[in-house]
Amino acid sequence: MKKPIILVVFLFAATLVFSGCFLTDWATKKASETVTEAISEQATNGDVDVDFDEGTFTVETEEGTVSIGQTEIPEEFPSNVPVYSGATVVWTSSSTADQAYWVDLESTDDFDTVETYYNEQLESNGWEVTDTTTYTADGQSTTIIYAQDGTNDLVVTVSSSDGKVMISLNAMAEQE
Repeated sequence: MKKPIILVVFLFAATLVFSGCFLTDWATKKASETVTEAISEQATNGDVDVDFDEGTFTVETEEGTVSIGQTEIPEEFPSNVPVYSGATVVWTSSSTADQAYWVDLESTDDFDTVETYYNEQLESNGWEVTDTTTYTADGQSTTIIYAQDGTNDLVVTVSSSDGKVMISLNAMAEQE
């Protein structure tokens, strides 16, 4: 039991030392990946492959893949989730094991236009809206829409912030 803990501590310390010394960015990245893999493998008792790449983080296990930080919509993202035209993908995460996807978008269109789009497009794309909540504070509005399509649950959050509209699309397989 002490040996794996000592190894993890050693690898973590080595990563900290090497990241401040004369190693290239590549070597620092690889050392960080190795440390994260070792810690994750110990925690999960499984084989874990970690890849840090240009601000992204991917973990692959036997159960599936978790990716965080991409700026492209994952291929597995449900195709019937409407994606606001002209919006910029800011950030995504996905878990194939859980069939859960999170896409954050940003638009320069006004809040009411984006909110109306989702209220109209969800139902026309096969989603049943189960609840909607809207609130406004300090001149900023947020609407949260909950929907289901018989296979997936979806939470759409539309919020105004600093002259922009942020859109979060959280889709996950329905829980039985």
